[in-house]
Amino acid sequence: MNRRGASAAARWDVLAEGLYCRSGLRTAPEGATGLNIHTFTKSDIPEAAELLAARHLAARKTHSFLPAEWDQPERWQETLTAALEGASGVVATDGGRTLGFMLGRRDLTDQRSMGARYGDPRAGFVPFEGHAVAAGADARRLYTVMYAELGAEWVRRGFFSHGIQVFASDRAARDAMVDLGFGHKFVAAFRPAGDPPPAAEAAGLEVREASRADEEDVHRLEMELDYYHATPPMFMPVDAETEAGARRMQETLYDNPEAAIFLAYREGRAVGMVSMMAPSYMAASLLFPGLVYLYQGIVSEEARSSGAGEVLLARALRWAAERGHTHVALHYHAANPTGGPFWRKHGFEAVQQGMARLVDERIAWARDWR
Repeated sequence: MNRRGASAAARWDVLAEGLYCRSGLRTAPEGATGLNIHTFTKSDIPEAAELLAARHLAARKTHSFLPAEWDQPERWQETLTAALEGASGVVATDGGRTLGFMLGRRDLTDQRSMGARYGDPRAGFVPFEGHAVAAGADARRLYTVMYAELGAEWVRRGFFSHGIQVFASDRAARDAMVDLGFGHKFVAAFRPAGDPPPAAEAAGLEVREASRADEEDVHRLEMELDYYHATPPMFMPVDAETEAGARRMQETLYDNPEAAIFLAYREGRAVGMVSMMAPSYMAASLLFPGLVYLYQGIVSEEARSSGAGEVLLARALRWAAERGHTHVALHYHAANPTGGPFWRKHGFEAVQQGMARLVDERIAWARDWR
């Protein structure tokens, strides 16, 4: 990675005493000890896979339903090989021992796609399989120096939105990223498909599975959900350019035996919806046979606190269990003042957290820090 020698060396002296880098910052004097940062290459995949396998095994102590196959380093090697395509990263070592790595990519989201609602136009992103540190290592120090290196490349290229996915149970990684200015953005949560929560009484409510004939009701509720996410304190963007992509996604659920949409009607008007589909938007290591994905959950403002949400969720969970699914996964916005509490109340357990940071764009011109 390119550096302007003197200023970069001084910056690393401030970041961490005893830090050395083979990639152009610093080289360790003979006999010296301390962190050594080098560019991630294919030769680093086996040791990175060892770290990821150990991280997964530790997480399964909290989330026992996660697939045990990912406890094996061999399972991660193909994933890391694929992740390295179009990505760049760093490895932290000390005395020849690999202590951590961070591997990320630069995303240029198509602003007409549905994904543009969830990701910034120019984002640097560390995926779930793109980082780990050794057990017992100083996670705060390691994440600081690795992100400083990777983040610097993103900022130089004009990518000021930075993201990373971590295990909710990995407190050391979460705390390190919070110290670096990251906050929680999205949460991936899981619960068993069986034993649905008792549904509250919801007078006058009819719940039925939707068909293509109900497309306008489905689309109206989807747009209500999207515009709800645009309200404070979530502030998620919604614009006309992404609406077509969202509608195309919704259309894939009709006539799909692996999917279902449940609508709640009151006095002939659709006032709530839950949609189910094959697992999506999840890292490969979180997928396992028996998992199904709750794609959308919405109750219109006029019907909130009426029990409609509980009735819809119970119906969707029964549908999942009847088809042999063992677990249901979903995502919710961490800042959602009603969604998060509702899902947690009804048994959904946070497993993965997407974290994000916006760098002040004035760094591009206000000071020659490079």
